[in-house]
Amino acid sequence: MQKIGELLTKNGLVTQQQLNNALKIQANEKAMIGKIMVAENYLRQQDLQKTLAQKHNLPFVELNVQEPDFSLLKPELQHQYFALEIIPLKQNNNEVTLAVTNISAEVLQWTAINYAGCKVTYAITSSFDILWSLQKHFAKNDDEAARLALLKQSPEFSARKLISLPVKLLMIAIIAALEGAFYVQPQQSFVYFGWFVNVMCLASVLYKTVFYFMGRNRRKQHILPNENLPIYTVLVPLFREEKSIPRLLKCLQNLDYPKTKLDIKLVVEAADDITINAIKKAAPPQYMEIIKVPYSLPQTKPKACNYALLYARGEFVTIFDAEDDPDPTQLKKALAEFMQVGKELACVQAKLNYYNTEKNLLTRWFALEYATWFEAVMNGVELSNSPLPLGGTSNHIRVDVLKKLGGWDAFNVTEDADLGLRLAQFGYKIATINSVTMEEAPAKIMPWLKQRTRWLKGFLQTYFVHMRAPLKLIKNTGIQGFLILQFFFALPVLLLMLMPFWVVFAASLEIPPMLNNFAFANFIFCTLIHIFMGYDVQKNLRDYEGEKLFKAFPLFPILTMPVYWLLHLAASYMAVYQLITKPHYWNKTEHGQ
Repeated sequence: MQKIGELLTKNGLVTQQQLNNALKIQANEKAMIGKIMVAENYLRQQDLQKTLAQKHNLPFVELNVQEPDFSLLKPELQHQYFALEIIPLKQNNNEVTLAVTNISAEVLQWTAINYAGCKVTYAITSSFDILWSLQKHFAKNDDEAARLALLKQSPEFSARKLISLPVKLLMIAIIAALEGAFYVQPQQSFVYFGWFVNVMCLASVLYKTVFYFMGRNRRKQHILPNENLPIYTVLVPLFREEKSIPRLLKCLQNLDYPKTKLDIKLVVEAADDITINAIKKAAPPQYMEIIKVPYSLPQTKPKACNYALLYARGEFVTIFDAEDDPDPTQLKKALAEFMQVGKELACVQAKLNYYNTEKNLLTRWFALEYATWFEAVMNGVELSNSPLPLGGTSNHIRVDVLKKLGGWDAFNVTEDADLGLRLAQFGYKIATINSVTMEEAPAKIMPWLKQRTRWLKGFLQTYFVHMRAPLKLIKNTGIQGFLILQFFFALPVLLLMLMPFWVVFAASLEIPPMLNNFAFANFIFCTLIHIFMGYDVQKNLRDYEGEKLFKAFPLFPILTMPVYWLLHLAASYMAVYQLITKPHYWNKTEHGQ
């Protein structure tokens, strides 16, 4: 039987030079020659499949023209249809025709098991057609799984129903008791309140500072693997992102990973025609697929990612956002960390920062905040064996573990931070890698406020979810997990909301000298330590190649960082308001401005 490469050149679909190039790649990647030529954009996938049909003397079918008989599809076999790229086309009594992408030993074995006693014939189709048909038929089931898998599997970890009635009543009782105390004994109550706010503020800053100095200037070295690389799934959730598409596709094509092993899903809402048309106009390479997510509530990023995860081919998965520009070697660095640590490592987090740092004061503040967190604090958290609150992008996860845990929480608007704690609750490790993904920082107050409101709301969702069983949390993660939840998720929002009350009371009532002195010293210390961290981290910040990540900031953005934290006041109140009125609403961050 003639080889597929020879048939393609004979039919004039590829040149001899292209075939020779593909054979060189095949020697390193051990992939099928046809798949290599499609990945390299030497030919269209449909032309490859038509040639394969010619080779096997079988008919070629386009499933969007000749639809399969969907009544023949069995829900329990959905994963097998996708994994083997096989779908029942038609059946007449005892005669069955199956549409496949290749006649492999696995396909023949599967056919013998599932259609024993039947006369089976085959037709060749494309993997795009198989994917399209499965999505069309199983859309309702897939959407339900994307929304409810975690809720059904582990309801105690779902943010769908956040606060139970007894907890609500307890919170109301506590608030009423505090109001009563302030009414009966305003002066004494305020003193206790003042000590609480200032002590908690100091404790929160000290807790963060310890991690900062533990992780300061820590840089991992990664020996990059180049052989026997697994398939890697990259999910790119998109919603009204038409402006970002050209730059995004260029960044994805820059990834240093075998194209035949890349499984990139451009995940869009089914009704988002503007983004879908922008993708089609940009003509992405054929190893990128569009996944259309049917409309349902909640309309969130984690739900969309859960939907796409059902069609992931990789052993590992990562998420890149529309505005991301990742280090090209990031996938290999993640694999190096997985290989070095072992199966207990379920997730690794890359660093995040911004490429539009120089735009204005707000973007500089944002970049300093991210640099402090990802260049130092996260390293310290990892070294202390505490659960890592993951960032929303560039976290790399074992697919089997993610599916075992029920995927992301579709109802949590900081699904990343929640997943970090959930992985720790189940005994898995999380690590960081020395790889930077550059993002676009919101350059205007309103987009920043919307994004920060969503983050703070999600932190509160995560807090209430994991505090449902605090003793179990301590048992599963140690005291570190409990402290991370208090100091990184709850206290920042609580202190931001209480600070205005402290200012009002301090201005209207007499403060005991000891409290007054402590509050003043606390303010000076917290201000100076944040200024120091901002100055220190930007001075030493390097990218994945060891180069300065951005120009050294002038002192003004560093000295004024406390003003940046004051901006969080509005976001904290908006977050609590949204938590009550629309807890699962996703504030969209606008990009490409």
